[in-house]
Amino acid sequence: MALMRRYRRVAMTPGDSREAESRLLYWHGRIEIRSNRKTEGQALLDSAYNVATGATREYIGRLLEWRREERADYSAQEWYSRKLSQAEYFKGRNDWQMLYNVNRELMELMRDAGLHERALYYLGLITDCNRRIDPVMAELDDKMNRAAILSDMGRDREAVGLLRELRADTGYMREPVNCQLVNLNIHNLAGDSAALHAAYRSISRYGDRADLLPKVYFYMGEEALARQDCFWARRWSDSLAKVLPELGPGELRVKSLKGIARAREMCGTLAESEAAYRAYALAADSLNVLLRSDNVAGMELARAIDETDRNIEAEKKKTRMMLWLAAGLAGVCALAGLLLVRRWWLKTGEARKEVESMREETERRRIALQLDADRRGLPTEIGTDNFLTLFSKQYPLFISRLREMSPRISDTALRLAGYIAIGLSTKEIAELMNVRPESVRQAKWRLRKTLGRDSEEDLFPLLSSLLHS
Repeated sequence: MALMRRYRRVAMTPGDSREAESRLLYWHGRIEIRSNRKTEGQALLDSAYNVATGATREYIGRLLEWRREERADYSAQEWYSRKLSQAEYFKGRNDWQMLYNVNRELMELMRDAGLHERALYYLGLITDCNRRIDPVMAELDDKMNRAAILSDMGRDREAVGLLRELRADTGYMREPVNCQLVNLNIHNLAGDSAALHAAYRSISRYGDRADLLPKVYFYMGEEALARQDCFWARRWSDSLAKVLPELGPGELRVKSLKGIARAREMCGTLAESEAAYRAYALAADSLNVLLRSDNVAGMELARAIDETDRNIEAEKKKTRMMLWLAAGLAGVCALAGLLLVRRWWLKTGEARKEVESMREETERRRIALQLDADRRGLPTEIGTDNFLTLFSKQYPLFISRLREMSPRISDTALRLAGYIAIGLSTKEIAELMNVRPESVRQAKWRLRKTLGRDSEEDLFPLLSSLLHS
């Protein structure tokens, strides 16, 4: 902030004020976001884009596009091509923070497709960016990501070694999320009971920062079953049953139902045991269908990535051949070259118009959202711990009607419902709650189930209508 004040004094000269002001607003916005004041930071970035001109306006526009884009709006091939284009642009700008963000998305894309070696390649690019930003955190972040990829590859022993190195770093483990993730992963890969209990203690003390509590309950129950400890097996299975509705379909849900059934068999009545095993059998059948669908989706994603890479390589070869041909026949083909350049210019002009149209639409949506938030009197509280309290005062019937629909709905689900009701996108909610967009989509799935709605239904019309009922 001190450097910004100095920059303002020396840069605010006649004829250059818009450029200087846009840069000040941009960096002020980045500072606010890094200080976890995301709403204020986003507003400053929007103002920077409105003030900026030329290359600065294009850069800020691309950054805002990245913050608001949704993977679900693109096919796998389109998303991969988009990420490559963004990486090339931000590399040209020497923006290592944005290049880190885009390469991280590419790494996750490769993990989803099962392309482990490609995932390690992008991890190397991420680490290189990280070293330019924070050399100390670069090594720690690399170990955490590398352990995850090695685990995907079945190299659990190497992954556990990296995780134990992270656990030995007291500064890194001081952050509750890191402590919980590292310890739970060590237990998951190596069966370390002490690590499991360390993760549970951290969650009990600091809260469940990464939605790990269902896994902890499951593993605690498995330990009790192995010891034939009926009291604790029953206790952990009851705790697991309470959070089970929050779990989406998947392997953890099936394992949890099996653990509950085994606990009921050992410690409960015959009727409880039979009911629990029936629920487990139904979930196991559904999991087979889900795994087949995931495998098909992964293969389709891998094929899309391979096809895009082939197209890019073919385009590069074609470009090189054209350059050699143009160098040899420059004099003869001068007129044809001018025609090709004109045609290319017309096409890129159309593309620029489309991009500009998209930016204008994005800006209109931002203004509408801001005005909507202003009318509700919540703009400075979105993303803070006070949001739900003020929201319930502003719309008391909204909270009460949701509780009528689902008496056991949690505060976290109510907060998510409030965000959806005022029109925030999945990516915006993810930034406010400091989680990945995939976690928000899973939370929406759980909220639909809690409210008894269809799994694909858009919740915005229902929830926004409750604001004004």
